[in-house]
Amino acid sequence: MTEHQRAFFTYVVSEKFFQSLTPDLQKVILQTGKDITLYHNNLQSQMESQWKQKLIDKGMTFVNSDQAAFKDRLKDIPNKFANQWAPGLYLEIQKEIKEYQAKKTRK
Repeated sequence: MTEHQRAFFTYVVSEKFFQSLTPDLQKVILQTGKDITLYHNNLQSQMESQWKQKLIDKGMTFVNSDQAAFKDRLKDIPNKFANQWAPGLYLEIQKEIKEYQAKKTRK
């Protein structure tokens, strides 16, 4: 149980289209993207729990990992690709992850 990989959904609009929207509509698009992402993440979590229980009921054993050690061992990987990423992208991803985790813990 490393949780090192998660399914995700991608929502995309072109920059040209986005910039053609009014500021109010841009806010709606951005907020809706955050809301639907939270919904899909919660749905995935529910489905994972259901399927895990079904597999346990059929005799599967799950092994929990030391996630802190796992993350620590892999922490330098993003730096290896830093010159291939758009400037600031990694920091933006980390910010979004922190926001999601904060919302998740408030529930």
